[in-house]
Amino acid sequence: MVAYDGAGNLREHILNYKMFMELQTLLDTLMCKFFPMTPTGSAKAWFNSLEAGSINNFGDLANVFISRFIAGVPAEKKTSYLETVQQRRNEFLREYVARFNSEALQILELDEARVVEAIQKGTTSPEFFGSLCRKPPSTLAELMKGV
Repeated sequence: MVAYDGAGNLREHILNYKMFMELQTLLDTLMCKFFPMTPTGSAKAWFNSLEAGSINNFGDLANVFISRFIAGVPAEKKTSYLETVQQRRNEFLREYVARFNSEALQILELDEARVVEAIQKGTTSPEFFGSLCRKPPSTLAELMKGV
């Protein structure tokens, strides 16, 4: 189990911890008792400052933990973000598509129809743009296969 130091994605940390602990036990009390072993640094100092008896169950613990460290959670990107990914000057098409795909992989709820539109708007390659107009792919996988 990876420690949490107050930076990074705390929701992911909570989910990983919960999955790990559910493999070990389903007892809420044990999940609360073992959780203090995962924070380090400022997260550990915060945990140690909690008032005794202020946590009733793991749900409470997760909620106060998330509330305290919410600023460290990266903002969730939406499909519309991909409209900002533009092919750079002197960037080869394959490089652009790879960079675009890397950005798309970071979006959990991907609207594939909007992805095709976004990559089409972002390219400076007239051939690629034209091929997407003639035969628009319906999925990201289909789009990547055609590049």
